[in-house]
Amino acid sequence: MADRSIGLCAVATAVISACASPASAATYTYVITGAVDADNSFDLQNLFGPDLTGASFTATFVLDDSLPTASYQYDVSGSRADGGGAFLAGTTPPMTGVIAINGHSFTIPQGDLTQVPVIDPISGDGSGPTETEQDEANAIKDGASKNLQLDATFSDDYSCCAPVTSEGSKVGSGISLSLDSLGFTSPDFREVGTFALSPSSNGFFYDFYDYISREGENGNSSDIALLPQSLTVSVSGVPEPAAWTMMVAGFAAAGIAARRRRGALRA
Repeated sequence: MADRSIGLCAVATAVISACASPASAATYTYVITGAVDADNSFDLQNLFGPDLTGASFTATFVLDDSLPTASYQYDVSGSRADGGGAFLAGTTPPMTGVIAINGHSFTIPQGDLTQVPVIDPISGDGSGPTETEQDEANAIKDGASKNLQLDATFSDDYSCCAPVTSEGSKVGSGISLSLDSLGFTSPDFREVGTFALSPSSNGFFYDFYDYISREGENGNSSDIALLPQSLTVSVSGVPEPAAWTMMVAGFAAAGIAARRRRGALRA
């Protein structure tokens, strides 16, 4: 009995030890703060308010470093994470983007859709709407230039209805930041820490809506130039399902071994 308990303890210890550094899907959060350099918006909705020049902004990107439907590349000179329909069909963005100004925030939408008119099998004519949604996000780090590029974009192009198009709309939004810092010491976009950004850092946010019909055209747009000043990168990890299974098995084995040891001592 004692030998069996020792054996179970060894198994439990081995399993738990194997999970001490489990395979994990890490999530990286990039928080960039700075000021609005210029506001060239024609925004009837006043998304963030009137003239924003000089206002503070905060942009937040959250990146999954092991998304199966995204692309990742690493080498000694740099690294990148890419995904989304605008990047490559069948992939999804590895990163989300949000910007906040004057207490109001805007999240870059995500979506990948292609809808085409229905074709009549007899006449060959098409009928119905046409719509294309595309998204993209990327994080690109260049070690030599000590630059980190963060982008999240979305577009939606809609028209209705074939065979005679009478209306349509175009929607788009995005955040693009080019961040330079002498504090970068790694070519890996997953480098964590707080970094002061060089004056050469820059970026922009845009959001537009354009509606066209037989009666005319109308829309609005936000076009905001940004001066990033500080970057903070943090990381959190969540064990993958396989790792959780091993950990549960290890703790179960440890519990069984402990009960058997207690039973042996009482005997």
